[in-house]
Amino acid sequence: MIVAAPGSGALLGYLAWERHADHTSHHVVAHLRMILVHPDAQGSGLGRRLMERFEGDAREAGCTKVLFDVVTDSPARRFYDQLGYRHWSDYMEKSL
Repeated sequence: MIVAAPGSGALLGYLAWERHADHTSHHVVAHLRMILVHPDAQGSGLGRRLMERFEGDAREAGCTKVLFDVVTDSPARRFYDQLGYRHWSDYMEKSL
């Protein structure tokens, strides 16, 4: 998913993910590979909207869980906590 600024077309946000079967459970996993929000757009709700769209797309693709990793001391952990993700090992996860 790519979000560009109206008029200028400047890149404001980007999210990439892939679908795969989890070999240790019955889940089909949506693996979040990357989410980026331009510093000028941070705090605007764009990151939340990207994640909500991603979760909806993942559900439609038959995914039952989201997995991704986050650096332990990253300030992004608070963002993911607010979206309902929980810490699991070195990954963040959320059942869909």
